[in-house]
Amino acid sequence: MAARVADLVSLQSEDKDKSWQERKQHTIDALVKCNDKDIMMLCLADKLANLRSIAREYQMFGDEVWNRFSAGKEKRAWYYRGLRDSLSVLGGHIFYEEFSSLVSQVFN
Repeated sequence: MAARVADLVSLQSEDKDKSWQERKQHTIDALVKCNDKDIMMLCLADKLANLRSIAREYQMFGDEVWNRFSAGKEKRAWYYRGLRDSLSVLGGHIFYEEFSSLVSQVFN
């Protein structure tokens, strides 16, 4: 059981010694290689919760919302589109479809 929990947490952990771009690329790459739907669903749940918050704040504050992030809208768009693509095997799942829709709404 402990090994399973470690597997589920490992994809969510980032090496803070690396740059933002390197950390996010690592997450995208790991998801592309991932064959474990539980890990993918855990990641999707985390990223969907984050994107829901961003979408709410974007509705309220517009482009000002990007000022609170170290990486601006263009880099965030790259990251969330990369996540959407790497999680596409979950297509059809209600949470993936919501995530995909929010990526389009916020970044298009």
